[in-house]
Parts: sequence; structure tokens; C-alpha cells
Amino acid sequence: MNVDESIHLLLLSPQVIPRSLFYRSVRMPRPILYTAEMSPPCRAVLLAAEAIGVQLEKREISIFNRDQLQESFQKINPQHTIPTLDDNGHIIWDSHAIICYLCDKYGRDDSLYPKDLERRAIIDQRLYFDCGILFALLRGIAFSIFVHNQTTIPEDKIEFVKEGICTGRPIP
Repeated sequence: MNVDESIHLLLLSPQVIPRSLFYRSVRMPRPILYTAEMSPPCRAVLLAAEAIGVQLEKREISIFNRDQLQESFQKINPQHTIPTLDDNGHIIWDSHAIICYLCDKYGRDDSLYPKDLERRAIIDQRLYFDCGILFALLRGIAFSIFVHNQTTIPEDKIEFVKEGICTGRPIP
């Protein structure tokens, strides 16, 4: 089906065609996700994309090889962070922003990211807790394991994370 046929079908159809089906039917280029397999935020985007039903072209970025600091990547994302999404020239970084964007643009409905403001506010609250508190608490432990090759986590770090999760206090 070509673009004209798809638009004609969309306009004349008595039923509403989900945007995700419309985008697939006109063979739009897949959004490109710059990702790292080991990154929890990247994996969250991949899980959300799968739940939504949008296919992404994955481009692996090696953090250990410092691929994110290459000039070619910095032209795409000057903050040189992953994940980064390129949706036909529209560039977005931060996993939370990417997930919300994918839900709004490609979602069949609003079950993952509701249009109702009160329900959406609860989801936004959890997203901000994740990026503002939870991820910051866990980053120190992950850094110790992946960078310093520690095989055990000190009990005080575990307690610090538990307290931060319960109180919502970020790292001082």
C-alpha cells in the first residue's frame, strides 16, 4: 500500500485506524534507537516499544569504547547520552521522554500513558521518582560493580538505597 492509498483509507474509513497501523502501512522509516544493551534506561525503551508495537532500528553504542563521545554521535545528541531516538529527524534523548513520545505517537490507545490528566500524573510521578531518586541511588552500586569490578555490595550501601527508596530522598 502506498502513501496515497493509506491516506485515502484513513480519511474514508468509517472506523478509526490506530496510528501505529497507519505508520506501518505507509512504510515510514523505522525510528532509530541509539542504545546500549547493558543500560536499564535503554532496555526500558525497548520494552515500551515492544508493548506499543513499534519496531525500532537499534544502533548499539559502546559506553566502554566511549562511542557516545564520537563527533558523529555528538552531532545527533550534544549531551552524548543514551538512549537517543531519531524519529525521521526528530531527535529525543532521555528514556522517559522517549517512552512518553512513543506512547503518544505510536500507541494504539492510551493504556500505557493515559490522556486523563489525573491518571497520567501518577505515571509521571513514578517516572520522575525513577530518574530523580531511584536511578541516582542505584547508579553508585552499579558503578562499583561494572567499573571497579566489586563482587559484593557493602551493607551500608544497601541500607542507604533502602532508606532513599522509602523516604524519597536523593543522594546528598
